[in-house]
Amino acid sequence: MTTAKCTDEMWYRMIELNQTSVLRFCREALRYMEAQGSGAIVNLSAIAGVYGNAGVSYSAAKAAVIAMTKNIAIQYAGRGIRCNALCPGPTMVPRMDGREAALYDTDFLATTERHMDMTIPFAAVEDQANILLFLASDESKAITGQAIVSDNGMCL
Repeated sequence: MTTAKCTDEMWYRMIELNQTSVLRFCREALRYMEAQGSGAIVNLSAIAGVYGNAGVSYSAAKAAVIAMTKNIAIQYAGRGIRCNALCPGPTMVPRMDGREAALYDTDFLATTERHMDMTIPFAAVEDQANILLFLASDESKAITGQAIVSDNGMCL
């Protein structure tokens, strides 16, 4: 969605779905994590939050998730609670049926063609899940406040 076409209703809905919901989740999870003195939050952002290569409201919401992630990591550093964000690129999910690019609207394609190599295959769901599991596990106990891009190199 281009900025000129983004209505207030669209803006607020996207912010509610992709930013405010993450804040609410983190707030609730942190109450439990603080009580036990440990925990790992993995927020879901997107490459649009890093590169701004999708609609204005979606890109803004996903960038805000990254900023929240970093802020939470700063607040809880050294207290046994970590917070990171996964920023996946296009991911092959069952409902896509091999029609990857066709699912994106022309506004998305127009803004992403300059930033993405669309010939690189979409990431597999399992690959994204493995990164989430790693970030949630003790294997990544030294990692906090990071926005991990997982896009098979599409936005390099």
